Amino acid sequence: MASPSFLRLAFAGDVMLGRGVDAVNVTHRCSPEIYESCCRSAFDYVRLSRAAHGDPPAGHPAGRYDDPRRAWGTLLPDLRGGDDDRALCVNLETALTSRGAPWPDKGINYRAHPVSATDALLAAGVDFCALANNHVLDWGEEGLADTLDALDAAGVRRAGAGRDEDEAWRPATVRPRPPRKERGARGGDSQHRREGRSDSSRGSDDAPAALVLSVAHESSGVPRRWAATKTRPGVALVAYDDRSIERARDAFDRAEEALLEASSKRRRRFESGDSTGPPPPPPRRPVRVVSVHWGGNWGWAPEPGQEAFARGLVRDASAAIVWGHSSHHAKAVAFDERSPILFGCGDLLNDYEGIAGFGADRGFSSEDAFPRGRRQRGSGSGSGRRAFRGDLSLLFEGTWSWPEAFEEEASEESDASGDASAEGRLHVPSRASAHEKTVSRAVRPRFESLSATPTATRWLAANRAGASDAATLAETLNVEGERIEGGARAKLEMSTRGEDRGGGSYRIAIEPSASASA
Repeated sequence: MASPSFLRLAFAGDVMLGRGVDAVNVTHRCSPEIYESCCRSAFDYVRLSRAAHGDPPAGHPAGRYDDPRRAWGTLLPDLRGGDDDRALCVNLETALTSRGAPWPDKGINYRAHPVSATDALLAAGVDFCALANNHVLDWGEEGLADTLDALDAAGVRRAGAGRDEDEAWRPATVRPRPPRKERGARGGDSQHRREGRSDSSRGSDDAPAALVLSVAHESSGVPRRWAATKTRPGVALVAYDDRSIERARDAFDRAEEALLEASSKRRRRFESGDSTGPPPPPPRRPVRVVSVHWGGNWGWAPEPGQEAFARGLVRDASAAIVWGHSSHHAKAVAFDERSPILFGCGDLLNDYEGIAGFGADRGFSSEDAFPRGRRQRGSGSGSGRRAFRGDLSLLFEGTWSWPEAFEEEASEESDASGDASAEGRLHVPSRASAHEKTVSRAVRPRFESLSATPTATRWLAANRAGASDAATLAETLNVEGERIEGGARAKLEMSTRGEDRGGGSYRIAIEPSASASA
């Protein structure tokens, strides 16, 4: 058997490029007018940030206001993954538009200029944006259309929102592009970077791939009116129920069938002598990723229905990872059948610096952040003594492998009348279909490892977390992981990635607990 091939995927939480982050750009930015009860200008958030932390130190990347890399501060080498062949996935919680009208009665409406925002995404090496969230339609259908067009023009894959429900529910095929030193995407002229992001730079169609489905739940603040329909643009909205799990499974099955059939055709052409070059690898089943924007802000414990929904996605929709976000702070990680469940990544980038006192004095709503000092109310998880840290987040990296040989997949039929409650999950009956025949000789991905880079927002930019903050994030994973079934263990380590570009960062190794491994 030949050596296995690998796929590395990085997952970040909310990327909020609007408001204060947009306002500091000197090349392209939206009108600063906003429509909040406490603030009327995006520059109010810039002033709050500077009041809290001052200006960036001389030479710090966050102070280069004409550079699209500014927003990523000292974290840029970690986002790019060094020279690794890795795909970076983020939850883009901002409309990319300078047009439209704010959605009425919403209170907070994020938008960023499409040029500066896509330049920033390209500078970070973002490969995929999840759009099913509670801000993508902040500037109406016109703003959503601009967002879709801007990402498409930049060559950034997307899912979760669309011009109709079919588009919103369509998983994106994500493959890492060649190592970045080969692509030449090192900043500089934005047109040069965009040319390096074309589909031709995504690697072979036979390279390992992920299918990424993006969905949102009303509990995250998504208005029900935003649900995409056959005739209305919107987002892929789910409930914590069997029907939503089945719909996710069906969306994955359709996309997977198309990928595997195309791979099989290429192999048949080679075997018949109709194509030259090295032999194509055996068909590989893609890594199934579910991005889910769920739950309210500022709470440690998974909300009712979340755990069962996530485990249902793993067991009945074959999700290899459930990538959760919305809470504005990092939450627990669990494993189910060796599939990671990320309950909350935190905000990779926001403009919440300095508003804790301002919010307490002026009555910010629950949508707003209190980065330091706000404590959980109630006794849900028993963690109320610890402050939420909206300035900290985790940049996760997962690795999967495929053995380079055909493998017969054992078909396991689930008993539709079985008792799923004992498993703590929802139950979706299995379906014997053409899909099972298509994948029967395709190689299944195998989970290898999960780790995370601790990050901290400062000066309206994402940065590497320092020692104390990194330790806080590792402790959060361990404390909260002990409170849920299959909770993960975390170990803080030093990473040598990017030492030649500003020093090493911290890394958190994340492993299943003994109960999750059993």
